[in-house]
Amino acid sequence: MRTNQRLGTITSITLAIGVLCAPVVAGAAESERRIRIDVEGGAMPGGSKGVEPGPALGVGVGYALTDHIELGADAQTAAHVNIFDRTTGFSSVTAGARYYVLGRSGAVQPWLIGQGGWYSGSVTQPRLFASTIHHTDSGGGVNVGAGFDVPVGKLVSLGADVRWNQTIGVLDDPGYVTTLANVAFHFGP
Repeated sequence: MRTNQRLGTITSITLAIGVLCAPVVAGAAESERRIRIDVEGGAMPGGSKGVEPGPALGVGVGYALTDHIELGADAQTAAHVNIFDRTTGFSSVTAGARYYVLGRSGAVQPWLIGQGGWYSGSVTQPRLFASTIHHTDSGGGVNVGAGFDVPVGKLVSLGADVRWNQTIGVLDDPGYVTTLANVAFHFGP
């Protein structure tokens, strides 16, 4: 419970900094920098079919084709960890596109995303007087969501996003939400 509160606090602080810094960095965006690499941290607040809250982490890359369209990929993991009860976890490697609603040149850059790819899920159920039950399953999945980036200088941006992840052929096909704050580094001509 405390871990989820801390992650929520970290995400809220990052969002507040991004909103407060937006007027200061209005001219800092460089839409010519086409390559993005980001590191993400946040939470999986829950989902369908018994998915419970837990931490979430990820890394992402992107290449901007235009001022509005970026192709990218993400690797993410999210888990509900409980030492004395059932633990569930999900990992994914997905690819797709971001659509920057207002372009990549503004002080605040809202975007929409859609991706598909590989998902893996695992369930571990400890038992007091018997061996632990562990089940892993892999399949496909998709995620859709929205977020924003706020440039801080020419090479760095802060951002946040919310995504719905729907597994296909993994365990009982649960879906879950991820909320992530990120730091992105921008490169390229």
